Amino acid sequence: VSIHAWMPPKTYLRRDVDNLAKVALDTVLNCYLRIDDSRITDLHISKRHAKKPGLYVSVAVTQDLDDLF
Repeated sequence: VSIHAWMPPKTYLRRDVDNLAKVALDTVLNCYLRIDDSRITDLHISKRHAKKPGLYVSVAVTQDLDDLF
Protein backbone atom coordinates (compact mmCIF):
# COMPACT_ATOMS: atom_id res chain seq x y z
CA VAL A 1 0.00 0.00 0.00
CA SER A 2 1.30 3.46 -0.91
CA ILE A 3 -0.18 6.62 0.58
CA HIS A 4 0.76 10.08 -0.71
CA ALA A 5 -0.64 13.20 0.95
CA TRP A 6 -0.37 16.79 -0.26
CA MET A 7 -0.99 19.50 2.34
CA PRO A 8 -0.88 23.27 2.72
CA PRO A 9 2.13 24.48 4.76
CA LYS A 10 0.00 25.37 7.83
CA THR A 11 -1.44 21.85 8.01
CA TYR A 12 1.76 20.07 6.99
CA LEU A 13 3.52 20.34 10.35
CA ARG A 14 0.46 19.38 12.41
CA ARG A 15 -0.23 16.08 10.62
CA ASP A 16 1.83 13.01 11.53
CA VAL A 17 2.27 10.45 8.77
CA ASP A 18 1.15 7.62 11.06
CA ASN A 19 -2.17 9.39 11.62
CA LEU A 20 -2.54 9.94 7.87
CA ALA A 21 -1.96 6.24 7.31
CA LYS A 22 -4.54 5.25 9.91
CA VAL A 23 -7.25 7.41 8.34
CA ALA A 24 -6.42 6.31 4.81
CA LEU A 25 -6.22 2.62 5.67
CA ASP A 26 -9.41 2.64 7.71
CA THR A 27 -11.30 4.49 5.00
CA VAL A 28 -10.03 2.80 1.85
CA LEU A 29 -9.36 -0.74 3.04
CA ASN A 30 -12.11 -1.25 5.58
CA CYS A 31 -14.91 0.81 4.02
CA TYR A 32 -14.38 0.40 0.28
CA LEU A 33 -12.37 -2.79 -0.25
CA ARG A 34 -13.47 -4.61 2.91
CA ILE A 35 -9.93 -5.83 3.60
CA ASP A 36 -8.56 -5.98 7.15
CA ASP A 37 -5.48 -3.74 7.44
CA SER A 38 -3.69 -6.51 9.37
CA ARG A 39 -3.15 -8.13 5.93
CA ILE A 40 -0.80 -5.34 4.80
CA THR A 41 2.77 -6.52 4.30
CA ASP A 42 4.32 -3.34 2.84
CA LEU A 43 3.41 0.27 3.57
CA HIS A 44 4.89 3.47 2.10
CA ILE A 45 3.73 6.89 3.33
CA SER A 46 4.77 10.33 2.12
CA LYS A 47 3.55 13.86 2.68
CA ARG A 48 4.42 16.93 0.64
CA HIS A 49 3.75 20.66 0.65
CA ALA A 50 1.06 21.74 -1.79
CA LYS A 51 -1.32 24.63 -2.26
CA LYS A 52 -4.12 22.21 -3.10
CA PRO A 53 -4.55 19.34 -0.59
CA GLY A 54 -5.08 15.78 -1.71
CA LEU A 55 -4.66 12.14 -0.79
CA TYR A 56 -3.71 9.29 -3.12
CA VAL A 57 -3.89 5.66 -1.99
CA SER A 58 -2.59 2.81 -4.14
CA VAL A 59 -3.22 -0.82 -3.23
CA ALA A 60 -1.41 -3.72 -4.88
CA VAL A 61 -2.71 -7.21 -4.19
CA THR A 62 0.10 -9.74 -3.82
CA GLN A 63 -2.04 -12.85 -3.34
CA ASP A 64 -5.28 -14.27 -4.65
CA LEU A 65 -8.26 -12.19 -3.50
CA ASP A 66 -10.13 -15.37 -2.53
CA ASP A 67 -7.53 -15.89 0.22
CA LEU A 68 -8.38 -12.50 1.75
CA PHE A 69 -11.99 -13.32 2.60
